[in-house]
Amino acid sequence: MSKNKKDNDYMKDFNENDKNISREPTLSEVDNKKKPSLGMEIKSFTKDIIITVAIVFFIISFIVQPTTVDGHSMNPTLHDKDQLIIEKISHRFINYSRYDIVVFPYLKEDNKYFIKRIIGLPGETINIINGEIYINELVLDEPFGFELIEDYGSNILPLTIPDEYYFVVGDNRNHSKDSRYMDVGFVKGSDILGKGYIRLFPFDGFGFIN
Repeated sequence: MSKNKKDNDYMKDFNENDKNISREPTLSEVDNKKKPSLGMEIKSFTKDIIITVAIVFFIISFIVQPTTVDGHSMNPTLHDKDQLIIEKISHRFINYSRYDIVVFPYLKEDNKYFIKRIIGLPGETINIINGEIYINELVLDEPFGFELIEDYGSNILPLTIPDEYYFVVGDNRNHSKDSRYMDVGFVKGSDILGKGYIRLFPFDGFGFIN
């Protein structure tokens, strides 16, 4: 066998063996293998959307909810178009307190809600004498400096508040439709959506609600 033939056979064997030698993949090859397909990306995106919607639904249903004040019945504490966050979780563990500002549905009209201040608690007797609110025959000590009441409403006073109900009034005492009126009356605790927590807008009024 000639030397040239031996060399050719050697090179042929060398090239074939070289094909079987493993090598490290390049970075581009690794990235291409990691890159998800379009179908996988759509599936992942859809999953993220569903999770996000579920979280938002949970927060709005059980924790907090944005709302906008409509009207002037809570002046000077809240004003028309103020944007608030209503906190909805604390009443699941504790009862509402006197002076809490709460949001509840107006039962005489669909999709209409009132925002008022709790004044009377379950079991207490409410009366209005000489423009002032009395609780169990004691004048209500209010630190807010509201005007004397001229409009006593349509309910016959005095009134004893049933269990699980509250007596609410607007801070703008003579321009508020509230528990003094028969079509509003006492507000059941389970009907209250939540209590005013933070004012978001206008920005110069941003902060916790008193």
